[in-house]
Formats: sequence, structure tokens, C-alpha cells
Amino acid sequence: MARVSLLGASFALKTFCVLQSAFLLVDGQGYTEDVEAIERQAEQAMQLHGSGQVQAAFAKLDAVRASFKAAVKKDSTRADAYLAYAQAMLSSNHMDEAAKAWRSALKRMDASKEPDLYAWAQGRLRWTRYGKVSMKRDQIYSKGQGDLLKSIELMKKQLEIYPELPKLHHDLATARVMASDFLSQDSPGSTDGSNATTQLVVQDFGAAHRSAFEAWRAGLMERGRTTSSAAANGEAQRCEDGELVYDWPERLRRDAAAGRKGALVTLNPVLLETEEPGEAYANFRDLGAYVAQFENVGLSGDDGLIVDELRCEVFVASSGLPVDLAQNLQLLEVWGDPPSPQPDGPRFKWHDPSWGKAPNHGAVENPQHVQKAASVVQFAGRSYFHK
Repeated sequence: MARVSLLGASFALKTFCVLQSAFLLVDGQGYTEDVEAIERQAEQAMQLHGSGQVQAAFAKLDAVRASFKAAVKKDSTRADAYLAYAQAMLSSNHMDEAAKAWRSALKRMDASKEPDLYAWAQGRLRWTRYGKVSMKRDQIYSKGQGDLLKSIELMKKQLEIYPELPKLHHDLATARVMASDFLSQDSPGSTDGSNATTQLVVQDFGAAHRSAFEAWRAGLMERGRTTSSAAANGEAQRCEDGELVYDWPERLRRDAAAGRKGALVTLNPVLLETEEPGEAYANFRDLGAYVAQFENVGLSGDDGLIVDELRCEVFVASSGLPVDLAQNLQLLEVWGDPPSPQPDGPRFKWHDPSWGKAPNHGAVENPQHVQKAASVVQFAGRSYFHK
């Protein structure tokens, strides 16, 4: 069996690095020591880089390469050294070296004998490919000040690797909005006044919502915080029937027609005194405002999304599709790969949208409860105000 040390990727996408060891013994005079040296030196390189000693960190990586060569020289048929080296190179952003090592390791592994380890290594290779594209995208995008058109093409390549990653769909839609003036010049208009770029933006935002919703729902089921098919017993709404609720009045009408009481209890319109719209606002309509009353719901994320965990539903504010669900909901990474090579390890990990800068969104198993809360939610660009 192979012996691996888990080192999380740390590339320009701001993934943080965590060291975990899963030691499985191997035979071979000196081979085990060389593999241990790879892991130890890789950890030391990370610590040096984290403390600002960049040159010393690179020197330690050279030691990692030397230990790898020594191990392979002793026995090139085993996967252990390749796994340790691939993980070390991935953690230090040397994506080409990492990808080559992952592929070499997979060639030396038997998927029938070690299916969990094999699947994990395949996932690490996919993450390495994604990391390489991400580093290039970050460099070109330059925090929104770079080449948006090239960035869009790189986002498409990222989606080829992880087709269901919600944040990628949201970022692609946002980038297309930012470059819409240029892109619309080459997009033929349709009969309803829209163009191909607008349609793509709507599709991307919609895909971001759908994939985030599925990951959120999977997380609820994982923790048993919702009504499953078996528990519903024909009385409560099944989690599988939950949805993203965009049209609150329509949802209330549907519940009333079905004789069903949902989380949305009342919805009362607020009459506002408005002035005649000026010329600049001639294409917009004021749809009014409502005071909504909910029961047994939660406020999720910085934007205070209204969630009904029991019925697996999210009530989306008036801004609709541009709301970034992945930044606000606790998601189980059902789009990803196994985070552990161990047979008893989790199939998916909890998504951390802050990349370690803030508490993991999947870490809050028992959120705080209050009897009453008020939330003011309105659309103003990408701002949502609540208290």
C-alpha cells in the first residue's frame, strides 16, 4: 500500500495549506526515509515561505527534489515518492511538476486494490490542473484591472475542469457584465431587445444559483437539518421538492391554493409616494415594496439570505440572479473530489469561500437561535442591507 502525506494546495487562488499525515508503512531500505524527507522538507519550505523567508523556502524545495530523486533511484515502481512529491509541488505552486508527478503516481497504483487512494490522487491531479489555470487567470485578471476578455476565456477553461463550481459561473457572469459594452458590439440583437451576451450572463448567473442550491441542499441532508423523503410522510414538503423562490407573491398564492402553510406567512404591499420617473429612468419600473412575515427561517451569510432549512428553500431578494449564493450559504462541495485518501474519510468537504480568512462556512453545525428578527433587504448594485 502507498504512504501519503496530505498537503492542501496553496496557489494564487488563495487556497490555504493544511498538513495532515496518513502514514501507511512500506518496505525498502532507505526508501521510506527518503519519502519522509520529502514530506518533512516540504513542510519546512511552507513554514519558511509563510514567515517571509522566500529564498530559504526555495532552497528547501531543492532539497525536496533531491530527496525525490534519491527515492526514485532506489525504487521507481512504487507510488509513494511520487505522491509525496506531487503534493509538495502542488503546495508550492509548481503545477507542471505536480501534474507530472500525479500522473506518474497513478500509473503505479492499482485502482482495484486501493480505490479510495486512487480516486483521491485523481482528484488532486484535477485540482492541480485547475490551479494552473487559476494562477494564469489571476495574473491576467489583475483584480479587475487586467484583460477581461482573456480572463473570460480562462474562466471557461476552469469550468471545463469543474463544470458545477458555483463561484466560477458567478465570476464568469460578472466578467461578462463588466465587458458587456465591448462584447455586445459583436452580439446580434434578438427580437426582445436583448443580445447574445445578455443571454449568456443570465445563463451563467442561473447556473451559479442552481449549482450552489444543490450543494446547499446536499449539506442540509448530510447534517439531517431538513425533512427527508422518508420523514415527510405526505404531510411536510420533502427536501427534494425545495426550490429557489424568486417570486414571493406567486409563492404565497401557490401555498394558499394548495392549502399549505409555508415559511412565508404574509406579504403585505407598502404604498410609496413616488415622483414621475425622469428620462434616465424611463426603462425601469417601480414594482413597489412588501413587508413579509416568515416563520422558522434563518438569515444566512453577510447578505442575510432568508433560508427555510426544513423545506430546503431559499427566498432570493429582489436583486435576483446576481445574488452570490456561494458566498452566503453553507455548501457541501458536491462538485469536487474526495478530500481524503482514507476509506472512512468524507466523500466531500465543506466549502470555505474565504479561503481560510474567515470561519469555515461549513463549520457552524448549530447556528444561534432568536425568537424575532427583522431584515431590510433591497437591491443597490451588489449591496444588501439588513439588520
